[in-house]
Amino acid sequence: MVNERDNVVSQVCKPRCSKLKSTCKVPRASRRSVSMACVSNGQYRNIYPQTPAEATLWRTLRGSNRGYKFRRQHPIGRFIVDFYCAKAKLCIEIDGSTHFESAQMEYDAARTAWLEEVNCKVIRFTNDDFRYHINAVVDNIIQIIEAILVSSS
Repeated sequence: MVNERDNVVSQVCKPRCSKLKSTCKVPRASRRSVSMACVSNGQYRNIYPQTPAEATLWRTLRGSNRGYKFRRQHPIGRFIVDFYCAKAKLCIEIDGSTHFESAQMEYDAARTAWLEEVNCKVIRFTNDDFRYHINAVVDNIIQIIEAILVSSS
């Protein structure tokens, strides 16, 4: 059973940038409010409000000088992953309490399977992991990236 908040719908938005002449279709997840931001090439991108765990990880990843670049709220196909390392094709997902409901777990499993079909590795952490073990989580992320890069070379 798929409920309304899990559906990813396509909605026509009005252009807010002079670079974009016509309307564009942007994916919109109905479970969160979405604001639109114009990126430099004139296309629109969804910007979801960050959770406290996402904000903590983003500050930590941006501040680390380990040579890996991360993107926040990166679109891959019809999905938007919380964090993405392009060099390793690694998707990092942060799961709150709603991700432990059966319908959400099925959705997450299907989403992970699709991302893995397009050669992305998906790792998941809970909000509590970030709250209580942020350094261990970041070290784990870096170890996974290094293992991916060693195995692919």
